Amino acid sequence: MMSHNKLIQATNNALKRWPFIQQDLMIRVQHIQEAEFFLLEILDCCLIVYHPYRPLNQLMAEMAREHKDLDTISAYAWKICNDCTRTDLSLMYPPHQIAIACILIASVWTNRDKELKNWFAELAVDFEKILEIQKIIINLYSVWKTFDEKEQLVAILQKIPRPNPGPQATNAPMMQAQHSHGGLSVPNMNVHQGVTMGPPHMPPTGGMKYETH
Repeated sequence: MMSHNKLIQATNNALKRWPFIQQDLMIRVQHIQEAEFFLLEILDCCLIVYHPYRPLNQLMAEMAREHKDLDTISAYAWKICNDCTRTDLSLMYPPHQIAIACILIASVWTNRDKELKNWFAELAVDFEKILEIQKIIINLYSVWKTFDEKEQLVAILQKIPRPNPGPQATNAPMMQAQHSHGGLSVPNMNVHQGVTMGPPHMPPTGGMKYETH
């Protein structure tokens, strides 16, 4: 799991790739924590995601019993599986369906789809779902091919809602490390400031009166 500091550092490194973005971006740890709760709510607190690599290996092993020279198809299918992790397919479809879609696309790329047609037909799977997965993967490659960062990325970032920083505390010390990218500032907060360890101090008992009944 990525820590907050690593996430902030990764954001800074990503923004260095886009020097044409001229906007202020304040990253605070509390904003990241709030976003994590929203993400947990969307995922219904289900943090287990099954990847399609294991069913991909199993399917390729079964295919190898009937067909030969599958190294190229296997390499392409593995690459497509890697690209699927950049989408939300693993949150929408079972892993075996994603693996079948990757193998099917790889067979088309290698011009062996007609040869493997009967093998795919024997699979007990909903091919309407496979077609949906294929469309998402193909759309992903289409976006990568036609996407222009300088023209489209700025408009996308402007649609992202910004957190309300709220009033700044006057007595809370905070050091902000200013970075050279477009006014990007990341607070470097020392969480141990003002924290005392051990039991709390007890009030003096000299002025207290005790009554007996």
